[in-house]
Amino acid sequence: MTTYGSVWRDLRRVIMVIGGVLLGCIAITALLPGDPAEILLRESSEAPSEAKIEALRHLFGTDSPAATRAVRWLRGVFRLDFGTSYRTGEKVFPACCQRLFVTATLALTTLAWVIPLSLFGGWYSLSHKIPEIIVRSLSFIGIGVPEYLLGPILLSTFSVSLRLTPLAGLQQAGALILPSITLGIPLLAFYLHLTRALFSDILSTHPMQFAYAKGLSPSRLFFGHLLPSSLPPLVVLWTMTLGRLLGGVIIVETIFGLPGLGRFFVEAVLARDYPVMQAVVLWSGCVFATLTYAADTVLWALNPKARERLLGGREVV
Repeated sequence: MTTYGSVWRDLRRVIMVIGGVLLGCIAITALLPGDPAEILLRESSEAPSEAKIEALRHLFGTDSPAATRAVRWLRGVFRLDFGTSYRTGEKVFPACCQRLFVTATLALTTLAWVIPLSLFGGWYSLSHKIPEIIVRSLSFIGIGVPEYLLGPILLSTFSVSLRLTPLAGLQQAGALILPSITLGIPLLAFYLHLTRALFSDILSTHPMQFAYAKGLSPSRLFFGHLLPSSLPPLVVLWTMTLGRLLGGVIIVETIFGLPGLGRFFVEAVLARDYPVMQAVVLWSGCVFATLTYAADTVLWALNPKARERLLGGREVV
């Protein structure tokens, strides 16, 4: 299989994934139980009479057949018009962009300290500068403690008791410190365990043993040989993690009161706010598929042999 054929095949896979996400977004309005008009009236403490319900259904367009709603929504998607939120009355696309900025800032802030710590932590543990028992203990604790438990512990300790960080929201400086730590500790534990195993396998190869025999310094050995050899699989993992985080971190954003995409999606589900739900689901699917394709392309550029192994041994020319 030629290089262009492989790229085109991956691109077709991305298009198929996005098409499946579009179908899923259309199915949301038909399969999800609950009437948005009735739920909105109950939240506003109004008696949901039939006349009020029918008026809201006509305003939202939910009284139209499912096929009509699907065609109307698809036309809007290609114009970047995802409709108006049932709950807030604001345009969905600008509202999602505002909340995406919060989610993206949290995701990039977390990966900015998790990735270097995992790389150097894995290297230092193999060079015996950090005892192995400490690395393994931190890895298992970080993986075993869930975010919904770690978040309240950090919040009650540093925000309520010690008052070192803001309690919630983004109004004060340092508001992303605890959310980033809550999100990053499980990632760091997983990455640390993975990079340590990956570095150990690479160090056992003949080229690395030859580099050791040449008497290279630890820094030259790490930056000149070990890191370039381990980058291809790690880049794919980092990119996929970024795609997952950009889709919204529901638990962390809800605990710390961050106005991100994850919290926006939860509020939309509870209110059956279909335009918001469809926009967030479509964004999450598209960004994950696109970043996966980009990671696959970068992987081939960094190391064609590694790409060949990931493709199951198929030839890449």
